[in-house]
Amino acid sequence: MNVTHNCFCIDQEKSIAITGYPTNQDFNYDPLHPLLNFHLNNAGDPFLGSSFSLNSTTFEVSVLNWFASMWEIEKNEYWGYVTSGGTEGNLHGILVGLVFLNSK
Repeated sequence: MNVTHNCFCIDQEKSIAITGYPTNQDFNYDPLHPLLNFHLNNAGDPFLGSSFSLNSTTFEVSVLNWFASMWEIEKNEYWGYVTSGGTEGNLHGILVGLVFLNSK
């Protein structure tokens, strides 16, 4: 028996009806499929580039530019990176806040 067989035992009706992360499965990931063919390393500052040639820095900076444009933030007034998930984003936000408050 292979692992994928067990996936079909999940009650699909319940997984679509449940709201909230990470249980809601009513999402089509097909548009992201081409990105799954690459192992992209996003370690480090996307604005400084990466020593690893296969990286996501261009994509990350594009995402940051899009948000900055939406919020009308000037290019030299923002910095950031794309996280692997909400927990990493929250932890980094706490760290940035702590550093900021300690500098006052």
